[in-house]
Amino acid sequence: MVLTATTMLRCTVLFAFPRQQLGVATAILPHGSNESNVCRQRTKALHDNYAACGSLPNRSISTARSSSIDATGAADPSSSLIDYHNLLPKNIPRRNELLAGLDAVRKACVVTKALQPDHPTDFERRDDDLSIMKEDFSPVTVADFAAQAIVLNRLHIAFPEDGFIAEESSLSLREDDALASRVLFATGETTWTFDDLFSSIDLGKMYEKPTIIQNKTRIWTCDPIDGTRGFLRGRLHNGQYCVALALIEAGVPVIGILGCPNLVASEDDDWEDIDSTRGCIFAASLNGGCFQLPIYSDDAEPIYCNEVRASANDGIELKVSDARFCLGVENYGDPLGQQAAISSIIHGPDGLTNDGEVKNARRMDSQVKYGVLARGGAEVFLRLPKAGYVEWIWDHAAGNVVLHEAGGKVSDVEGSPVDFSHGAKVSESQYGIIATNGGVFHEQILRAYKEQKAARDNDKANCSFRAKL
Repeated sequence: MVLTATTMLRCTVLFAFPRQQLGVATAILPHGSNESNVCRQRTKALHDNYAACGSLPNRSISTARSSSIDATGAADPSSSLIDYHNLLPKNIPRRNELLAGLDAVRKACVVTKALQPDHPTDFERRDDDLSIMKEDFSPVTVADFAAQAIVLNRLHIAFPEDGFIAEESSLSLREDDALASRVLFATGETTWTFDDLFSSIDLGKMYEKPTIIQNKTRIWTCDPIDGTRGFLRGRLHNGQYCVALALIEAGVPVIGILGCPNLVASEDDDWEDIDSTRGCIFAASLNGGCFQLPIYSDDAEPIYCNEVRASANDGIELKVSDARFCLGVENYGDPLGQQAAISSIIHGPDGLTNDGEVKNARRMDSQVKYGVLARGGAEVFLRLPKAGYVEWIWDHAAGNVVLHEAGGKVSDVEGSPVDFSHGAKVSESQYGIIATNGGVFHEQILRAYKEQKAARDNDKANCSFRAKL
């Protein structure tokens, strides 16, 4: 969704500097001035101001062992560096692309982790300084802009001929110097001008220029913070989000990377324990497997590269009736309650609580769900939005590769592979996302979906018939 001044209800930001500290960065451009020159002047003054100010103010820091965050709340890009080159298998397909993607996502994870609040923020309010509200009332933070700029800039340098499709636009930043200043500082890129920031973010808008994107055989798609609501839910309250990146070749996702800064590093860890080691990246390449790697280096924790696999899917080692659902924290992705209906078929009449919620479920935001399924932490993830909604590719392309390479399966409700060859959105003819550990689990979830849909359609027809009497 493109941000404009007219569509935003309020243009506010996360972890704002007091305006008096921003100096020339908040000044109005003189009429008729050269924008590039003014941007360079503003950027130099901005860095001078930040050097004098020192750091982001008023940040409370958790004690969780996970991140490279200094006492000011700013990311320290010089520490926690991990040499993924020596961790990934030497023969993994598209190794150079995977390494470049890992480097970009890791940097974005460090930056966004430093910006994630410790405690929940009320993203429905309009009078705070926490987030911008887009016209669909979804929040976007300084971290979204910073992460997209970082990821796309690095990939464009590495692969200048590739195309890019990503969620955010720089338009709101161009119209608000204070907002642009905070985003630029958050990136940690001290040599960037505002022009560099804006152009890096807008690499992702190639899909708005069909003549350009149609000539690209390889397209990177990025959701800089998938799960912004989880991001704002707070680090100490299991607020889950991820930096999602995929490479699509000829309409087929071939690389998937999910950077999950607040996800526990192991399924054996306590999700509720704030001291559990957190932060991991899932990296997958088509026909090359799926691996979990660390985001941060820690003397207390070994550096690892573990190949992950989804749960057994033959129905013998694990029964389908014991399948764990991975659900969103809110139910806006399932307005008709179809997940509960499917659960009641799979789990039986006792599978729901008195409130009609799925009992055997883990709730979290974002594409982190794909990673959890990929490493065997759950077996079913469903997305069944309102009729007519067409999914954005950046919401599923990375997770699609990650789960597929871990032995799982992703399809629409008809069982067909998701079609990522139509630009920024999947095929308009497809509805819903069904992601499972594959095998008989996927077959029975598809069957349960059709059964509950038939029952619902029958009830609707009966209601319509009675209304005519």
